Amino acid sequence: MASRDDATRARRLSTLTVASRYTVLAPDRIVASVWSQMMTEIAKAGRSMPKSRVNDAWIAATARMHDLPVITQDAGFTAFPGVQVIRV
Repeated sequence: MASRDDATRARRLSTLTVASRYTVLAPDRIVASVWSQMMTEIAKAGRSMPKSRVNDAWIAATARMHDLPVITQDAGFTAFPGVQVIRV
């Protein structure tokens, strides 16, 4: 929760508290296929995926495959097609 800012530290701790209530889902072959489909959809839409967002794409693909939302503070997840995002 490292941060020089008390508000940021509190927000991160709150996020961790909420996230700890959920089961962690690991990527598998099916998620890899969904990831590939998402990357194709993004490319067909004329957009590119910055290298800094590749790990986020795996999270988004995992959520999409399981038909679950991504719970995040990161507005960038709205760039992934077919993924519901819940901002906290």
